[in-house]
Amino acid sequence: MRRTDFVRKVCPALTLAILNAAAFVSCSAEDSDEEELIVEDPVSEEEEVPSYNPILDDIDSSGYLYQDEKLYIDLANTNFESLQTVGEFINHMPQGVLLLRRNEDTILAFDHCCPHQGATDLWSFDGNYFTCANHGNSFGVGEGNTAYCNSNTIFGNLKRFTVEIDGELLIVTF
Repeated sequence: MRRTDFVRKVCPALTLAILNAAAFVSCSAEDSDEEELIVEDPVSEEEEVPSYNPILDDIDSSGYLYQDEKLYIDLANTNFESLQTVGEFINHMPQGVLLLRRNEDTILAFDHCCPHQGATDLWSFDGNYFTCANHGNSFGVGEGNTAYCNSNTIFGNLKRFTVEIDGELLIVTF
């Protein structure tokens, strides 16, 4: 067979075979029942690792410990479970502090002494202001323009304390 006859007869069949093979490979990759093996890099994934603080061992069933001008609160303790809900607050009478869950990541702490005339246990919160039921005065939760305890002030923001959250441990520094 001459070369030109060979190319005319074999090349179209060979070209068709190659195209069919490419289509088969393409289809078989998409239709494969085999699971794709995915190897995850444990270092690159950001997993929230629970933090552990040895202070938690010193906290009793009350859920808190006060030492060295710091209040340590176990947020997992049932006495403080309302702080899991955004907008809820606790008036922690033993250390004179209002604890407010502002958002998922933030808890704020304030002096619970009313700036007007010093009441400590008559608070309500409406989402922006703490209101003392003694005379109906409302005080903000912002920074600056601080209204101090029993100063006969009827406006301003409550005195704030520094707060740190370490896993399930809330630390308020006075």
